[in-house]
Amino acid sequence: MEHRADFFRDRLAQIENTPKPTIFVVGLLITLFLGVIDYLTGFEISFSFFYLIPVSLVAWSVGQKAAVFISFASAIIWLAANLLAGQLYSTPLIPFWNMLMRLGIFLLTTLLLVNLRRVLEVERDLARTDFLTGTLNSRAFT
Repeated sequence: MEHRADFFRDRLAQIENTPKPTIFVVGLLITLFLGVIDYLTGFEISFSFFYLIPVSLVAWSVGQKAAVFISFASAIIWLAANLLAGQLYSTPLIPFWNMLMRLGIFLLTTLLLVNLRRVLEVERDLARTDFLTGTLNSRAFT
């Protein structure tokens, strides 16, 4: 179990050391790739959940503005793939409603991950400093 934790810790460190523009472009490419796969598989198989991968990656590693952009791109690409795949609806507004619902989930995920990352960084800083004097403690040196 320890080996698995080290593996994930190392991957996270790799992602955190990757330049932010690179992660943004990778997130956008993943979104486009998912859109193509979504289109090719047709409207009967949903890939909506997988669009959370680039949204989460960009929200955690790059920041809120970039993740909001990826969220909008994911929702629009999902809509385009769905409409191009030939899905018929009882009213023309339904696919736009579905897109807005997915966008809401993507934006909520973005907000939660950005705030979680911020709180984690604050807690990490607090764990490395003495609360009384504000100087670095032994954890900061190890």
